[in-house]
Amino acid sequence: MATKTVTKKSTDTAASAPVAKAVRTFKANDLIPVRSITQGELLLPGKKSGILYTWAAYGDITEVEYQDLYTLKASRSGYIYTCLLYTSDAADE
Repeated sequence: MATKTVTKKSTDTAASAPVAKAVRTFKANDLIPVRSITQGELLLPGKKSGILYTWAAYGDITEVEYQDLYTLKASRSGYIYTCLLYTSDAADE
């Protein structure tokens, strides 16, 4: 009968552990850059602030207050859930 030798490879878990991202928190009036992914003009009425946000064409970026974005998410708005726009970050540029 043949014997099988198995060797364990040890790894340094401290060196290979993924780095956790810091959680970002926003205040109600913080401005978040939002890019339109809709052909043509896009209008978004801010439910909390009363501001009418506009994008002239595909790819335009307008800053939207966090409270208005949160309201869109909470009300399951088509602006977010049918992908008319998305938030962009400095890393996206």
